[in-house]
Amino acid sequence: MRGFSVRKNRSRRVDRKVREKTYNHLKNRVRKPKSETKCGCMSRFHVFLEAISKSWVVRDLCDEHNQELVVPKLERILRSHKKMNEADISQMNHLKEVGISIPNIFGSLAS
Repeated sequence: MRGFSVRKNRSRRVDRKVREKTYNHLKNRVRKPKSETKCGCMSRFHVFLEAISKSWVVRDLCDEHNQELVVPKLERILRSHKKMNEADISQMNHLKEVGISIPNIFGSLAS
């Protein structure tokens, strides 16, 4: 299984409606406070809104990575994959009620 965290690069609008979107690898971005700018990863995908069916269609997909990808066990802690199920939310609330610190709670969920 291959996956990567993405960020929206640009959107194109026609008649004030979004028609196309381009998503890039999250690490391929300019970082303001540091001298390092981009990792050079060419992975991306480009989608557009088909006018007739009103569905999003992938126009371009480049799956070439130049860095290690996240192992499947840890992919749920990526920003773009952060969706908690009810069991995790319940467990987190219970741990918070008994006085466990937030970093320790997230550490237990990540393992």
